[in-house]
Amino acid sequence: MRSKGNAVVLRTICRRGQLWGACNDGPGLTTAFLRDLRGFDRQLELKWFPAKSRWALYRVARQGTVPSEDYLVKELELSGPEGQYRPPGPWVIDVLRFGDKTRGGSVDPEIANRRWMEKLQNEERAEREAEEKKVREVSEYTVKQVEKFALTERCSA
Repeated sequence: MRSKGNAVVLRTICRRGQLWGACNDGPGLTTAFLRDLRGFDRQLELKWFPAKSRWALYRVARQGTVPSEDYLVKELELSGPEGQYRPPGPWVIDVLRFGDKTRGGSVDPEIANRRWMEKLQNEERAEREAEEKKVREVSEYTVKQVEKFALTERCSA
């Protein structure tokens, strides 16, 4: 368990059917925030736990043959700095972005892998171009030196 500012990160895995007492609707939830959350990562879902008076954020890790068999990973339990209730809002997406720099703001592993591979390819391309530039500069310098040498030999002959 790690603390990330106003939320606690508790990555635990369960099946959707094991979330007893969880609902999809609760206090403070707005359609605008749900739209933003889906735009950020389509695999994220918010669940309201009335017994705890808390929202929890889950990511669908693997879909089952029926929805109750979906494997979910608990990403965040939403609460304020002192454990009090805090309604979901844009701060949740900020916490997710802050918590995972390698994925470029997304908790989707496919996006993360694609961005990581692009980063590695860009680094390799930059190294290759720098090496080619050095070789080109050395070749140009060598050609100039040979031309100078040939001119001085012609003049002295």
